[in-house]
Amino acid sequence: MAVEFRDFAAVIEAPLNEERSLAVIAEVNKLMPNKPIRYVVNTHHHFDHTGGLRTYLAQGATIVTHQDNKEYYERVLFSTAPRTLQPDRFSSYYPYFTGGRRPLPVETVNQKYVLSDGVRTIDIYPVQGLNHAAGMLMVYLPKEKILLNADLYSPPAQGAPTPTPNANMRSLQQNIQRLKLDVAQHVPIHGQPGPGDQFTQIVGRQAN
Repeated sequence: MAVEFRDFAAVIEAPLNEERSLAVIAEVNKLMPNKPIRYVVNTHHHFDHTGGLRTYLAQGATIVTHQDNKEYYERVLFSTAPRTLQPDRFSSYYPYFTGGRRPLPVETVNQKYVLSDGVRTIDIYPVQGLNHAAGMLMVYLPKEKILLNADLYSPPAQGAPTPTPNANMRSLQQNIQRLKLDVAQHVPIHGQPGPGDQFTQIVGRQAN
């Protein structure tokens, strides 16, 4: 997901690798010309959700992630040690290490983090009571009533069987209720968007 603000853009998630991130960056630049990608929101630490973060850092973006990830990211994921097998932009010309070490542009989320330009707002919340991954974040656009999640719920494709509620889906629903979020549309990292009332009906079903 890419979100357009008045004078910048924000991208939610940087999956897989540099090749994917460069393709996303090019598309965002085409859709939102003259608006730099200032923030990348990272939902959690799994490799398929972090593989492209280094590319955005090399472009000057700030990473927003859960506070539990900060030490690992700075020490391991964003290490400036040489990469000889598959060099990337970060290891080649990372600007924050030119002329001496500077703090990494990593913002952390504890209870709530807000990105806003006064018109459009993104609210970023930790997901509580989750077994899938420590330090999971979900992203809510209050004006649009859109909730983005990673790995917790993917709406079924048209004609596909309705999924059986599982622990991840129930945790997501509990967090929606805890935060009193009005969700009209679910946007998953893995899958296609779907209506909020469909999710409520699915989670309300009893597993056989």
